[in-house]
Amino acid sequence: MNTIKEDIKINSTEVKIHNLSKRFDDFYAVKGVSLHIEKGDFFTFLGPSGCGKTTLLRMVAGFTMPNEGDIYFDDQRMNNIPPWERNVGMVFQSYALWPHMTVYKNIAFGLKERKIPKSEIRERVKNALEMVNLQGMENRRPSQLSGGQQQRVALARTLVIQPRLLLLDEPLSNLDAKLRIQMRNELLRLQREMGITSIYVTHDQEEALAISTHIAVMSKGEVIQQGTPREIYESPNNQVVADFVGTSNFLECNVKAVSGDYVYLNCPDVENSRILWKTSLQQPPAEGSQLTLNIRPESMRISNKGDRYDENILRGKIITSVYLGSLIQYQVETSSEKNIRVNVPNPRRIEVLEADQDIILTFSPDEAILLHA
Repeated sequence: MNTIKEDIKINSTEVKIHNLSKRFDDFYAVKGVSLHIEKGDFFTFLGPSGCGKTTLLRMVAGFTMPNEGDIYFDDQRMNNIPPWERNVGMVFQSYALWPHMTVYKNIAFGLKERKIPKSEIRERVKNALEMVNLQGMENRRPSQLSGGQQQRVALARTLVIQPRLLLLDEPLSNLDAKLRIQMRNELLRLQREMGITSIYVTHDQEEALAISTHIAVMSKGEVIQQGTPREIYESPNNQVVADFVGTSNFLECNVKAVSGDYVYLNCPDVENSRILWKTSLQQPPAEGSQLTLNIRPESMRISNKGDRYDENILRGKIITSVYLGSLIQYQVETSSEKNIRVNVPNPRRIEVLEADQDIILTFSPDEAILLHA
């Protein structure tokens, strides 16, 4: 098999979005979005249903016209360029395959529309089938394929036209969990090897973290944070991002004192709370100010008998325990009836604690995230 770079010639584009907005009457589906997507990026629009991510993607594709703002591919303003002249490939959630056509004809359709010579179509479809591991299936119809195979055909049909930008609108959401992971890994491999600029829309935070070079988290039509997956997860800039991306425990606190790199907090249920503020704040908070303490479940430690602990201590009672093989998930109730989630990884040879058992939790000063209230 030839390498992908030899088979499919991709001339990727840089995408610049400046102050883009889309209104429907008085409702802003997208409001004031500005993003810079570099060549070869795998950029994800992440957010819950109705946050504006698909509308934003459709404006990039040219299917929806913005009310304000500009879209550039490299240095070319695209606002008035129709979709069929943008050389953009789009993969939909529904696959959108022609049911009466074979796999070969589905993949070749875009090339025929572009008046590509038959000999070149045959070669490019052959290469596309190899690229998505569907050799020998060119004469089947979509109804004879599994969901994963149909998605591969949709991807091959898009890539075979050699687009300069690949747009993917929740393409894996119709697949079962195991197949979704397999297709996610395959999509990641293809994108990295081809170097094609890609924009991906999903509400699945794990999917976004796994495949993206950069993520824009959206809420109510606006981008509320953008950065690398690690930046989004480890340094959320507000409670909405922290709550949506991953699982979090939130505790409302006020600042008792600041000393050097550490802030001392008054928090219900937390004894001797000392937090490294530099990991999440640009400057030390003022004494008496209100903060939200964000602790990820995997940052919580269940203290064993005889352990030494002197700071960031929570006492509580186990409400539920769920064994998931690779981890145990606990729900712990504190004295103020606050529910705390705790994940214990790799629980082999570790006793699963029972409900109603009293425990002590601790966490490191540098693993908690401070958010402005």
